[in-house]
Amino acid sequence: MESGDSNTTANTTDIRNTSLLTENLYLEEHSSFILCASVLIGLVSLTSCILAVTILLRTRKVPKSTKYLVTALLVFDCIFVTSSTVRKFIQHPLLNRSITTFNMYSLQLAYTTVGMMSIERCLLFYSPMTYMRFYSNKFIMTVTASVWSGELGIFLLVRYGVCYLRFKSIYVFTQAQVCNNTVSIYYGILVTIILLTSMVSYWIIFVTVRQKNSRKDERVMSFRSVINLIRGYKNTVLVLVFWVLILVTSLAYFIIILLTHYMGLGPYIVRLSLDAVSILNCMLDPFLYVLWFKECKLELLNMFSFLGKSVKEKAKLLQYEVFDIVPYETNALNRNKTRHFEGTCGVDMNDTGGHNNPAFIDETAF
Repeated sequence: MESGDSNTTANTTDIRNTSLLTENLYLEEHSSFILCASVLIGLVSLTSCILAVTILLRTRKVPKSTKYLVTALLVFDCIFVTSSTVRKFIQHPLLNRSITTFNMYSLQLAYTTVGMMSIERCLLFYSPMTYMRFYSNKFIMTVTASVWSGELGIFLLVRYGVCYLRFKSIYVFTQAQVCNNTVSIYYGILVTIILLTSMVSYWIIFVTVRQKNSRKDERVMSFRSVINLIRGYKNTVLVLVFWVLILVTSLAYFIIILLTHYMGLGPYIVRLSLDAVSILNCMLDPFLYVLWFKECKLELLNMFSFLGKSVKEKAKLLQYEVFDIVPYETNALNRNKTRHFEGTCGVDMNDTGGHNNPAFIDETAF
């Protein structure tokens, strides 16, 4: 018993000494230039996210499930950018680390949302009739909310419960560096699961597209043909692009971890590097989404139509294209005109749902 108590006391003493030695390393005393740059970048990113969410909610043809999941992703990006910017002005160690923990949780939610978007697309392709029958918008919202809540519980359990059982010290609640190794393992497992889930989902989509189209012409489709066909489904490709962004971001995080381990980067540089990678990813998400769908670009032009007549004219022309409107005076000229599709197998690359492809149902029905 005495040996066990002495080991616990020694362990607590080591943790306390380590915490005191590294206390100053984890304080963020940024220069005025970094603070100003963080505020400007944060404002740009936050404005673009809010604008993208507003545009997304105004659309009519974008499926509700896609609208809900991408809106959630952009909201998590907003939370991260805001808290990350505010954290740089907080000098109190406990409050600073609490905000850092909150930042990491918002990034986890963004990762998880991308994984759920991949699964949702996979279910739609694999069994469209089952998807329409059972996977309503209410069901998707319930499942995603349950996953997010469960992930919060697991994260708090690992961050505080597992760390406390490991070190038997109250410093796990106040000193972030005490649990860095444990939390890093958790992050690694989480990202690996999400990436593997997304890869499996897209492999199932690939195989499903290939099988269904091979039955129609009794020929085995090449890999390139299947990829070109999938490109016609704008919602599905959007999820794939989000997944690629997450993959690139994960590789960047992995490189930072390696440099930290082998080159001894300090906590200050590590935090700035992680913030830079994460904020860049958050800035790309709204611009990618607004530029992806023509209806979103249409809503963007409508919102800024007050800028001039040229913007109104562009919005009017784009409205004809989005909603397949043919002006009366040009109806006779376009009656015998063959419609051009940019994809292969009659798939319109700009079609929000890929409904011109007879192999699948219209994604915009959801």
